[in-house]
Amino acid sequence: MFMEIPSLLVDLYANGRIAYSVIKDFVKICLNSKDKKLQGVYLEVLLEFCELLRRTGCKSDDRLYVFCRDSFASLLTLVGGVSFHNPKGKVMLRGVFDCVHEIAYKLLRFLDLSMNCPTGEGLSFKVVLDFVKFSDHLRMGLAMHQATSDEFLNCAICYTEGPLFAGVVDQLHIVFIKLLSKMDKCLEVMEDCLVNKKHGKGDGAAVHNGWSHYIIILKVLFHISKFYSSAQEQFWGLFLRRKNVLPHMIVRYVKKTDDHRWLLENRIVTDFESRRHLVMMLFPYLNDEILGYEMLIDRSQVLAESFGYISQAMPRSLQGDLLMAFKNEKATGPGVLREWFVLVCQEIFNPRNALFVACPNDHRRFFPNTGEFCLDI
Repeated sequence: MFMEIPSLLVDLYANGRIAYSVIKDFVKICLNSKDKKLQGVYLEVLLEFCELLRRTGCKSDDRLYVFCRDSFASLLTLVGGVSFHNPKGKVMLRGVFDCVHEIAYKLLRFLDLSMNCPTGEGLSFKVVLDFVKFSDHLRMGLAMHQATSDEFLNCAICYTEGPLFAGVVDQLHIVFIKLLSKMDKCLEVMEDCLVNKKHGKGDGAAVHNGWSHYIIILKVLFHISKFYSSAQEQFWGLFLRRKNVLPHMIVRYVKKTDDHRWLLENRIVTDFESRRHLVMMLFPYLNDEILGYEMLIDRSQVLAESFGYISQAMPRSLQGDLLMAFKNEKATGPGVLREWFVLVCQEIFNPRNALFVACPNDHRRFFPNTGEFCLDI
């Protein structure tokens, strides 16, 4: 009887707006439950709401449908994603894919609008975030299924077709190809705009509000590419064709709050400035609430003693100030800290310490020493 409630309420909603607030209140009850067992049942209920509303002809931008779909995503996150310990795990995964498929095609339309140079209007951040949320759940569900089932063999996705799960993998591949192709066109337009800006042609300086979302979409496509043979080559090939675009996006749009370490997996598609920016973004913000980490260093043993202090420090303690002083010297403050940095860097790259070797063609560049050596610090 409980599982019939969604159908009854949706029938009522289809015939008028009477049930709108009733359905919303019922969904809120599902979201507010703290009982783990009930959360699993409510997850099925929310998916049922989404599917029933879809069948009654609700459009993907219908307020109630979007509310139910968002609630489904929220509860899915709360329970930790799709679980194959649940006998209805495949049903859930199929439901997640239906949401991915629906949002992806909406995203394709928005990407078309984002290419409208020079305004770049139309790429909704909400649609991008929805695509990320559901894609992550689908990807984790597929990875879990791959790890626990004989249906996935030799790291290539294979599956036994069933009435609920059939075609998900192939259809996701189609979504991947269509979005990758669309992103290629978007990056081509972006590249042309950057070239025009460089040469002072057209309105190259115009702000494109869709560009900042491109790298988020590309991150999702990167993770999906790992499920399919040759898909990673296709993915990285996109950047090889648009060599100037990715470094620009990294430097301009990657923030500390983002996790874009995946971009470091292929050095060919980035340049020094973009890699430097990515590494700098890995460092946390300075936290004024954390007490400074104190170091008292002997100048004659600057590398050894600095290594000793830093290696024993808790990572969190290094998010505050570094309070630096040299033994038998009264000076303290930022100037001493800068001097310490210079001395440590000189010692790190000192050829006698063998930590790094100089590039034979450019002595300003260094590489980690891969040979065997013994360093007494």
